[in-house]
Amino acid sequence: SYETLDAVRDAAAKGPVPGLRRTPESLSDPAAWRDAQDRVGRVLEKAFDLGINVLSVYDEGFPALLRCIPDPPPVLYVKGRLPAGNKSVACIGTREPTTFGVCVTQRLVRLLADAGWSVVSGLAIGVDTEAHREALAAKG
Repeated sequence: SYETLDAVRDAAAKGPVPGLRRTPESLSDPAAWRDAQDRVGRVLEKAFDLGINVLSVYDEGFPALLRCIPDPPPVLYVKGRLPAGNKSVACIGTREPTTFGVCVTQRLVRLLADAGWSVVSGLAIGVDTEAHREALAAKG
């Protein structure tokens, strides 16, 4: 496991990177690293402009339970408040919810957000999107 991209780059300079099936040529290409850094900079700037907090799995504010799963996401984008504690819920459903499904999602999420729960997901379209919209509307 590598905690930083510099650690991956340093490992690639020594030969095949342990943990990777194959070592991409771009890991030893300075131009590719500059391009990646530029893209990351643009993403972080846009997130900042939109009031979105970006947390890495190594940041103190990263949810402890999420950090403990076998393959945690390396980065979280947080808009709104991320309450301390372990009160998180994922609202998962169809990509094409009915009017009733949207209404139920909104009502449930409003109740959960008002009670201090965080809505988490991979941001799929449909029910996931509606859940996040309602959580933000509820200042969750």
